[in-house]
Amino acid sequence: MKLRHNTGLATVALSLAIPLFADQEYAFQPENPVTSEWLTQHLQQQSPKLMLTPDRLKKLKSAIATDGTTAAYYTLLKQNADTLCQRPVIEFKMTGKRMLMVSRDAIHRISCLALVANIENDPEKYIDRLDAELLAVCNFESWNPSHFLDVAEMALAVSIGIDWCHDLLPKETIRIAKESLLRKALLPGTDPEKRFWWVSGGNNWNQVCHGGLTAAAIVLADSEPELAAEVISRALTHLPMALKAYHPAGVYPEGVSYWDYATYYSVFMIEMCSTALGTDFDLINSPGFKESALFARMMVAPSGKTYNFFDCGKSVAPLNYWPLLAWFDSRSGQHGYYSKSEFDEYLDKAIADKKRTSWFNPIPLIWMSETAAGNKPARLPETWLGESHNPIMVYRNNNDRRGFYFGAKGGKASLSHGNMDAGSFVYELDGIRWAVDLGMQGYTALEEIMGGQLWNSRQDSRRWELLSKNNFGHNTISVNGHLHDANAFAPLTPNKDGSFSIDLTKQFFGNVESAIRTIEKLGDYGIGIYDRIIPNPSTKETTWSMLTTADIMVSGNSIKLSQNGKSLQLLVEKPAHPVIMIVPLNPPPLPHDMKIGGLKRIEIIQSGDVMAGECVEYGVTLNSL
Repeated sequence: MKLRHNTGLATVALSLAIPLFADQEYAFQPENPVTSEWLTQHLQQQSPKLMLTPDRLKKLKSAIATDGTTAAYYTLLKQNADTLCQRPVIEFKMTGKRMLMVSRDAIHRISCLALVANIENDPEKYIDRLDAELLAVCNFESWNPSHFLDVAEMALAVSIGIDWCHDLLPKETIRIAKESLLRKALLPGTDPEKRFWWVSGGNNWNQVCHGGLTAAAIVLADSEPELAAEVISRALTHLPMALKAYHPAGVYPEGVSYWDYATYYSVFMIEMCSTALGTDFDLINSPGFKESALFARMMVAPSGKTYNFFDCGKSVAPLNYWPLLAWFDSRSGQHGYYSKSEFDEYLDKAIADKKRTSWFNPIPLIWMSETAAGNKPARLPETWLGESHNPIMVYRNNNDRRGFYFGAKGGKASLSHGNMDAGSFVYELDGIRWAVDLGMQGYTALEEIMGGQLWNSRQDSRRWELLSKNNFGHNTISVNGHLHDANAFAPLTPNKDGSFSIDLTKQFFGNVESAIRTIEKLGDYGIGIYDRIIPNPSTKETTWSMLTTADIMVSGNSIKLSQNGKSLQLLVEKPAHPVIMIVPLNPPPLPHDMKIGGLKRIEIIQSGDVMAGECVEYGVTLNSL
């Protein structure tokens, strides 16, 4: 074994035999009849109207009395509401350039108090506290329009508060709140002097900002019909730019954490329009949107850890994840991806621990109460391919006590929240993540160091200096020690024998003729990763890489990984006499890189005077010991 300093190389390649994703057109455009006249005619007059309606409230109360899951969820929410009544009122606070955590806290506080006030026979203390929270946020000088997510989420919070409790709150509070929604949300959000990129953007900002402003527009539609119609119509025109991300198979390119966030706001949009305007404008039928429930399930391994590519958390938040899947179960026809039994188990523990719910949690109780009581979990595919701008494949076993899970991806780095991870993979067995993805790294500290470069995906961006973002921090192949091409797309396709291939050729700026990674499942728990690289005169060195936190012992072409009393063998079948290096990554290369205990990179290097036309091959298998 050779020990190497913190320099590195990484890349991956795979081949595919179906039409490329780019060849499949997305032509969805929702109905958009919204004018001020149309809005006046179709706006429901009853209160509440934003997702919660008098009829739904009646059904919700019945479900709390008769359905165990709904009752348990409400018990947790009421615990939270009672705790909120004892805490200080929300305060303005900036974290770096964001007020976002305050806005999210406002959604949690206001919607929790408002829902409980509607359920309890004696709501006075909850209304008093709701009144105080609403006045506090409405007295903020602004809702931070320079980071418009903050405005959108605060607009949703205030809109829900005054809509759900319109007849219970003081009239003066309603007046102040409506004035704040106008002055601090709708007018800044429609300022003709501003050219907000998110209006027609393709990522989660589009869904969140249009969703939050639509809530405010509905609440203000009686008094500001022209402005409200402008906001809603603009949202319907531009939402397809973000909904396109789900096309064609439901794979959300930013990962399951951002799927959770963005999809909630699309669901809110569908629900608000349905209850307040009598139509969802067919948004629910945007191609791939309903199918994203399966993607969300496939991104969670048996251990509960996620396939955390891009800026994705290492696990889902059960209080967000399962209720969102309940909506798909009740509204989309995608039945069985919500598991009441798994959620019930979590709820029991959350109640016992008096867990604080996350910011969306009060809202999903509405549709959870409508989910079929006899819900049965769907049988998940054991082999799965999700076509996308960021294609993903997964192997898993059903009825498997050892928790086998393998995921790999193609795609490109210049997508929203992207990394240079084409060809990279994760591998899990016995509840242990043997091949890791670094995943999410906090934004605030990085922005203080890198500024806007953190969000710049050009080839010369400082974003790619980060281990968590570049190919040297992923389980892939690198050529000549260079970064991947940030704009190069790596297609991922299935083969007839059940294997998958990723074509990495374009990642290497012409420094190879071709590079294909093929991934094959071996038996119940093994994985084979086979790379075939055709070099050219520019090919000087190729490096196969895998990151792990396991202890490592190298013996010839065999590498033993040990962790938590379990062992795994990484066997190098090709090259015959491999040059294996172990690169410690704790501490990482840069002071502002992620610090992960025990992290190291396994490298298999081939170099020298490589002649054009010869083949460079890697053959690596991962098997349980």
